[in-house]
Amino acid sequence: MDSGFEQSRASTPKKKARRLTCTDGFNNLFVELRGTFEKLNELWDQVEMDDEKRCQRIETAFKVTKDLLAEMIEGETKMVESVEENIKIGIDTIEKRREQLELEMWTRPKHSLSSLVMLKLVKSEIAALEEEFAIRNHDQRVVIEKFNNLCVRVADQSESLSLDEESLLSMDEFATLTAKCEEMESQVRERMETLRDAQQATQRALKILDKKECEIDKALSQLLDLEIDDEHLVLSDELIHSYKEANAALQLEVNDFITTLEFEYTEKWIALKDLWVKCGISSGEARFQEEFSADLHDRRTLKRMEEEIARLLSDYERRKEVLGKLEEWRALWEEKLAHEDFERAPDRFTNRGGELEKRLNRDRLVNRKLLPQMEHDVATAYESYKLKYPEGFFIDGVQPVEWIRWKKTTHDENKDFEARHVKMMKAQTPGNLKRIPMAVSPAIPDLSVIGPCQAVTPGPKTSSPKTSKRPPPMCSSPCPSPAKRTKAPFGKKNWMP
Repeated sequence: MDSGFEQSRASTPKKKARRLTCTDGFNNLFVELRGTFEKLNELWDQVEMDDEKRCQRIETAFKVTKDLLAEMIEGETKMVESVEENIKIGIDTIEKRREQLELEMWTRPKHSLSSLVMLKLVKSEIAALEEEFAIRNHDQRVVIEKFNNLCVRVADQSESLSLDEESLLSMDEFATLTAKCEEMESQVRERMETLRDAQQATQRALKILDKKECEIDKALSQLLDLEIDDEHLVLSDELIHSYKEANAALQLEVNDFITTLEFEYTEKWIALKDLWVKCGISSGEARFQEEFSADLHDRRTLKRMEEEIARLLSDYERRKEVLGKLEEWRALWEEKLAHEDFERAPDRFTNRGGELEKRLNRDRLVNRKLLPQMEHDVATAYESYKLKYPEGFFIDGVQPVEWIRWKKTTHDENKDFEARHVKMMKAQTPGNLKRIPMAVSPAIPDLSVIGPCQAVTPGPKTSSPKTSKRPPPMCSSPCPSPAKRTKAPFGKKNWMP
């Protein structure tokens, strides 16, 4: 037996040399069996067992060993068959997964289809593919669930999808489904914005019309109660259309109401403006703006305007005598200003039919008699008013007489400023440029519309009790009085301080 074993071992091909360890194990087992039977013979010799019984026992031992070996061979045969079957199934799985994942066909390793190495490579490839499949399948389920939810939100369940766990959309189908989701999301956002705009328009309409929620259409009442940001809100076309129609009808009512309200507001504002002028109230003290705004003005505003008109009418009636005299003084003052404007006109010396002489006579009458007399009449009327109403009243923040003096003072200062400016401009002619210091002439401000609180120089010396602070001058440096003027380097007065 030794020679046979050695011969079998010597004839083993070189490509199977790595399996000699298994043959060495068999040699060890053979030695163990020989030792076992030698020990059995020694034991049987001790009891002087006859040959017949010894043969029986040896046959029993051989039978047990033979059955054990047969069982081992059967088990290993099944193992080999199982390896082959698993490799075959694994290759089929790889091909299926790669087709689902749109990958190239798998390049098989150069191993036997019954090799344990091949089985290991197949299992490794399957694990990698299953991981990729699980990721794609998860993304797919998320997109499908999102798509189905959006179908519910837009009330269109005809395109809802349902796939089993082993199905996988192609890359093109997945991209198309993702694009549909984005399109439907945009549609949902548009419908939400439409509802939100309609809701805000309804709330604004209720505020303008001064109505309660129970006084409007049932559909609009439901619209106000909607939770637009609710993820489970169904935004169907019918719902949007019904709210649009109801809101459009309400907006027509609002537009009619606003038109009427604006007309009444403008009418009352014109009446207020006339009373502000009559009562000498400046634009800064006006309590109502000229432009109508539906968001700011309502019936309550009209009521306040009516109350203001009634109050101003009452004030005007009490101050009518003083304000009437003051209005006459204003008319004479405007006549004086118109004559001064005429004196600056190029055709001021034209005397057609004695027109120039008439103008000069009228100007002397206004300046020397009518204006001083009317100023005296205003002062007398105001003193009489104060006997009845000690608190008096104010025009542009000062008393009427002081207001007249302020008008005259401001006018004289403006004339002086213009004269100095004209003189400076004449001095800047080409023949006089060498004598002019480097200075930039400022633009002449329009001082005709400046109130007493905005004059270049301070207003009347007697200020109103309501005015506690002197307002800043229009220029960066106030014009000095004639006594403080400095002389120019060339012997003439400077036009600037």
